[in-house]
Amino acid sequence: MTTCFDIGGTYIRYGALQEDGAVAESGRVETPGSDWHRFVAAIEHCAGKDSSAISISLAGAYDERSGIADVANIPCLHKRPVRQELEAALGRPVLITNDANAFALAEAVDGTGRGKPVVFGIILGSGVGGGLVVNGELVKGVGGMAGEWGHGPIMDPTAGGQLKGIDHYSCGCGQTGCIDAVCSARGMERIHTSLHGSRLTSKEITEAWHAGDAAATETIDAYTTLLARALSVLVNTLGPDVIPVSGGLSNDVALLDLVDRKVRSLVLAQYTEPLVIRGQFAEKWRIARCRDRRPNHAWRGDAMTRVLLEVCVDTIEGAWTAAENGADRIELCAALTEGGLTPSLGLMSAASSLPVPVYAMIRPRSGGFRYSDAEKGANAAGHQGCRTSRPCRYRDRGNR
Repeated sequence: MTTCFDIGGTYIRYGALQEDGAVAESGRVETPGSDWHRFVAAIEHCAGKDSSAISISLAGAYDERSGIADVANIPCLHKRPVRQELEAALGRPVLITNDANAFALAEAVDGTGRGKPVVFGIILGSGVGGGLVVNGELVKGVGGMAGEWGHGPIMDPTAGGQLKGIDHYSCGCGQTGCIDAVCSARGMERIHTSLHGSRLTSKEITEAWHAGDAAATETIDAYTTLLARALSVLVNTLGPDVIPVSGGLSNDVALLDLVDRKVRSLVLAQYTEPLVIRGQFAEKWRIARCRDRRPNHAWRGDAMTRVLLEVCVDTIEGAWTAAENGADRIELCAALTEGGLTPSLGLMSAASSLPVPVYAMIRPRSGGFRYSDAEKGANAAGHQGCRTSRPCRYRDRGNR
């Protein structure tokens, strides 16, 4: 049975390929980034000792012609013929593709870009990557390098004179001023250190930003400005219908919302709907089209049809419990015992980091669904609140 891997700068995720083409995620181990022998041992441990094939989604550029990986964030793989050496070390066939290409294709076929002509999927995590899908076909380019927007010495740390105190950062690819060096999670950390002299993780920076910390707010403003400027060039060049995002930073929907608004303010085309959004298969879902939750499947004739599990909750604790125990999507409300009312903006904001799609119930009171004009106004206010905070989609439980 083929074992599939999603190899990033921080973790290696793995699982077995199922007969229906999905991948049941089995677990994760830390990526031994600086030790080739430990890396090989980790792959062998996860895949087991047999002769079946291994399929790898790899963070970083991968030249399909030479087999050389250009992985700035995993030094032991950088400039190495990874496929050939893994096959020799493990004695089994190895297939490798770029993780951003895999993500972009999944989003274009089955995710946020389904039915849309141009999808540019991007990774914002320990590094920056991208993949381009046009009319359902992955654009590989020479050596499979198309979409790799993270590298190239193009970044202006002053943002055209708007910003001060940010340095020219060297990149793991050997150049200085790459998008990867500035707009990754590590880039955010570098920006914070340059501006404020303190070392925080990207998670600590975003948490402080959400709490209203002035220093973190300055960092996030600089980071999103630099990222939006870089993305705006690609939007004007490619004309994407949607830019789904994966990687660790995609978990912060408020951050993506800020990037989206800045990007749309800089580009030539008029986008009336959000452009930069969290991908349906973002982060933990990249390894598979869906997780294999057997209780959520139903038989119909000779075919197995997957039944989606939606859980309605009125607390953030309940939302996380549902997500961690197999819910496919979450519906937020208040006063669940009364049939559910419109949730608070605080609850919707707190739900922005959930790893599954989130909906908000819009309902001004319990009881019947025929409302007065004043109650319809409350519904409209609820809709506007959802659009403003944008952590989730919404469902109207009353008359319009």
